[in-house]
Amino acid sequence: MKETPKYVIVANRLRQQILEKEYQINEQLPQETAIAKSLNVSRITVRKALDILVNEGLIYRIQGSGTFVKDNQPGEGVQSKQSLEIFDFNKYSVKLINFGVSKPSLQ
Repeated sequence: MKETPKYVIVANRLRQQILEKEYQINEQLPQETAIAKSLNVSRITVRKALDILVNEGLIYRIQGSGTFVKDNQPGEGVQSKQSLEIFDFNKYSVKLINFGVSKPSLQ
């Protein structure tokens, strides 16, 4: 049986800390080197873990500033996709009532 990769373990730990509100919305996460040192892993491992969380929409990066907790509910992207799947678009139709294009005058 394969051992879970370290970057997945680090991502799970950071995800749990974010979900448990150890890091507040828009709060900066510690630097990659600080996380790596505290978890006894390489900075590259931390970087891969942060990439996972960026892809999940939990955090965002600003080059030269750091990594921050995103201002949304955890898994919001997944929930909104599920809500779209629940909403049955076949029950509704769209009827275009009026459409026009106007040019601004050259006054």
